[in-house]
This record gives sequence, C-alpha cells and structure tokens, in this order.
Amino acid sequence: MPPPEQPTGVPHRRRRFLAAAAAVVLVAAGVTAWATGGLDSSRGPAAVRPGRDVDQHLFRTRLLRARTAWLQESKYTERRHVLLVTASVTNLSRETALLRGPATDHNFPHSLFLRWPGTGPRPIFSRARAYKGETSTWMLHPRLPGFVVLEYVLPAGAVTPPQVTIDLAEFEYTEAGILDPRGYWEFKAAGFRTVKVRDPKNGRLRTTTKIDPELAARVTLPVEVAS
Repeated sequence: MPPPEQPTGVPHRRRRFLAAAAAVVLVAAGVTAWATGGLDSSRGPAAVRPGRDVDQHLFRTRLLRARTAWLQESKYTERRHVLLVTASVTNLSRETALLRGPATDHNFPHSLFLRWPGTGPRPIFSRARAYKGETSTWMLHPRLPGFVVLEYVLPAGAVTPPQVTIDLAEFEYTEAGILDPRGYWEFKAAGFRTVKVRDPKNGRLRTTTKIDPELAARVTLPVEVAS
C-alpha cells in the first residue's frame, strides 16, 4: 500500500440538456480515457509549480509528488508496477465527494489529465484513495482537506520519463432549476466534440458528445523512480 497521501470524490448530480448545444447530452462515457492523457486541448493553461494551489472551483488542489512503485496487495496477488501521483485536495462543495464509481466528469480523479511523454504503452488509471493518517477512505468530506493518491498501472514495456505533466480541469456550478432543484457541478466547457463509444450493455458503437473542458492549470512533476 502507498504511504498516506490522500484522494477525492465528488457530489452527485444528474445529466441535463444544454440549451446552448442543441440535442447535446453530457454523458460519462469516454471520460476514463481522458484520465490517462486522451484529452485533446490546443490551449495552453497557466503553468503552476508543484505544491502550489490550483483553484478548480469544485476542488482546491495541490499536486505534490509523482513516483513509481511496485505494489502487492497480498501474497495471493501479483506485484503491479504503478505510477502514484499524490495531491492535497479540499472538496469545496457542500456534499461528500466520492473517489470511486462512474467515471463522470465531476469525479475528481477524472478531472486530472496525465500527459505521458514516456515511450511504450501509456499508464492506465486504476483507482484513487484518500488517507487520514494510515487509514484509507473513498470519501472526501466538505471543506476538509485530505491527501489523495491516484494510481496508474504501468503496462509491461512502459518506459518511465523523468517528469510527467498533469492538466487540471476547471468546473462550474449550475444553479438550481426545474429539472434539478439542487443544482450541479460539471466541467466548464471550452468546446464540444463528437466521439464514438461502445455501449457496455450491447457492445454496439454509438455517437455521443462530450466536453472539452477549460483547463485551470498545468503542473509538471519530476518522477521518482523505484529501484
């Protein structure tokens, strides 16, 4: 298990139609790919040094450390070569944030986009955990800072670079309305694009539209390589 360094989560909300984009439905499909670096953004967000606060509006985030490690959950499981990214995160909303569950855009781990300059296969996002002391949790309570460790599995053949760059998405809050009296958080949109995703229920490809978010910051972390 990684040393205490803590995760985040996000308030629950429902998808709604955007008036500005006719017939565009915001869905969770495709967001997981972004978490491993699939985000296509021609804009260059402000560069922020490691350890400095980034205001994502939904979260206040400080990226602290990136390192590789070999982890083994138990004697019955195989060791995994992973990249661990540590962040200090404060959930600024009024609801408890969850670190696991559907890969929606308001899920904290999926608001970080890892840019991988290394050669070979790309890292695959695995999970995120929050830590309080040596106790891990899947929750980040409102207004309370916590440490989050994000885990990316390094496939065989992946060559670890000396540093990695992470983009952080910006969120915005939509006030209460008729369809959702509580209001909700989502990515602040820089634009939209149409993609094909595979329906997990029937395996068929379908066309959907997803957000290209505004980026709040870009942070470059040196990578500490496990011996």
